[in-house]
Amino acid sequence: MMELRHALSIYEDTKDIDPEDLPSAKAILSSCQGLAVFSGVDYTVDVVPSTAREFLQKNLDKMDRIPDLTITQICIANLSVNTVAMLLTSRSV
Repeated sequence: MMELRHALSIYEDTKDIDPEDLPSAKAILSSCQGLAVFSGVDYTVDVVPSTAREFLQKNLDKMDRIPDLTITQICIANLSVNTVAMLLTSRSV
């Protein structure tokens, strides 16, 4: 859940993460409208596949028109955030 909270607080021009800007777990799960569930046992968020197809079909007009590009841009921004960059460079390969 913590990784998801960080990922959702990053925008293309984000340079650092302010802990005050992290969305709450409750807000994330609420905005997923039942498509995601949180497992308190192993602290993971899982997609509920049985309802996912239905939800996506009903909301196609609200979906991102170029999702691959959007995901790529957010991933690059995530790797560029100072906090993440420091973690990556401090790891020994």
